[in-house]
Amino acid sequence: MRPDSRPILYTLLLALLLALSFQGSRGLWGPDEGRYSNIALEMVHSGDWVTPRRHPEHTHFAKPPLTYWAIAASVSVFGEHEAALRLPNALSLIATVCLLILLGRRLVPAAPWLPGLVFATSLVPFAAGNLINTDYLLTAFETLAVYGFVRLWQAGDAREARIGRLWMWAGFGLAFMTKGPPGLLPLLPMLVFLRMLPARPKLVDLPTLALFALIALPWFAAVIVANPGLLDYFVGYEVYGRVFTDVHDRNSHWYGAIQVYAPVLLLGMLPWSWVLWPRLRGLWRQRRALPAWWRARAIEDRWLLLWFYLPLAV
Repeated sequence: MRPDSRPILYTLLLALLLALSFQGSRGLWGPDEGRYSNIALEMVHSGDWVTPRRHPEHTHFAKPPLTYWAIAASVSVFGEHEAALRLPNALSLIATVCLLILLGRRLVPAAPWLPGLVFATSLVPFAAGNLINTDYLLTAFETLAVYGFVRLWQAGDAREARIGRLWMWAGFGLAFMTKGPPGLLPLLPMLVFLRMLPARPKLVDLPTLALFALIALPWFAAVIVANPGLLDYFVGYEVYGRVFTDVHDRNSHWYGAIQVYAPVLLLGMLPWSWVLWPRLRGLWRQRRALPAWWRARAIEDRWLLLWFYLPLAV
C-alpha cells in the first residue's frame, strides 16, 4: 500500500459523507433550485430533451442543457424527489475531489490528499454540493480540463501528451455544454503559463479539436437552426451583455467584485481561510518584493497561482 493511500481513502470517504448525507433533508429553495428542477422535469414529462422549457409554452435558453440532462437522468432512474434532483451536484463534488487528488499526486506529491480535503471541507464547496445549480458540474468539468492540461505539460512522451490533450478538451467540451463560454476560462492561465515553459507542448490538435466540437457544438447548432434569432441572444445578451454591460444587473458597479468575491473567499473557505489569511497579509507587507518572490516559486506553484488568480480577475 502506498504511504498516501490511507489519507486519500479517508478524504474520499469524508467527501462521500458530506456530498450524500443531506440531499433529501429539505424541500427546494427558490429561485435557482426550483427553476433548474422545473426545466429538468419538463424534459422528463414531455420527452423533449433538446429544448429547455419552464412551461410547455415557455422556452428557456439562458444555459446550455447539460445540468438539466443530468437532473432529468437522475430523476428518471431514482424517482422525482429532492435527493434525486440534487444527486448530480453531489456526484460532481465527489468527482472534483477525486480529480484534485489526482492533481495533488502531480503537483503536491508530499500530500496529494490535501487539495481534495481542503476543497471538500470548505464552507462554499460543501454548501454548493447540496444546492441545485450549474456551477458544480462546471467546476468538475473545468477541473477535468486542468487535470488533462497538467498531464500534457508534464508528459514524458507523445502518447502521454495525447492522453492529456484528450482529457483536457473533453473537459472543456463538457464545461461548454454546462455554461457556455465561461467554461473555457482556464484556457487563459494555460496560455500564460505555456509562455513560461522552455518547451511548449501543443495545446490543441485536429483530433482534440474534433472531440471538443463533437461534445460542445451539436446541441447549439440544433437549437439555433430551430429557433431563428437565438444566435443573437446567445452572443449578444448572454455573453456580451453579461461581460460588458449591466443588462443583467449583476454587481456591475466598481465595487461589485469586492462585494461578491471577498465574502466567498474569506467566509466560503472557512475553516481554511484562518490558515490562508495570515499568509496573504504577509505577502501584502512584502509586495515590493513580489517579483523576486514570484521568480523563486517552483513551476507547480506558478501554475496554481495563475489558475486561481487569472479567472478570478476576469
